[in-house]
Amino acid sequence: MAIGLCLRVYLGMERSMIDLEDDGHQLADHLRDSMDAVWECLSDLERRSLNARFGEPQYFAGATGMLQIPTHVRRDIAVRNSVRSRFARAA
Repeated sequence: MAIGLCLRVYLGMERSMIDLEDDGHQLADHLRDSMDAVWECLSDLERRSLNARFGEPQYFAGATGMLQIPTHVRRDIAVRNSVRSRFARAA
């Protein structure tokens, strides 16, 4: 599946929204609301691809279900998970 402009825009907005949400920033809700207009521009195939994703959003945000998702985890998420596991072991 070729990635069109609207899908690239949606994925970029989604990645930003998840990052803001992870940080607890209220702008995440405003960005989520503005994503609706872009969602409506997507094809049925693009929407099905996005809806086929599962798991933790911070891992798949910014990628479609039909694309190869990289096996590496984003560095900021890997660091966050590493810190959490260290705190869990210390407790």
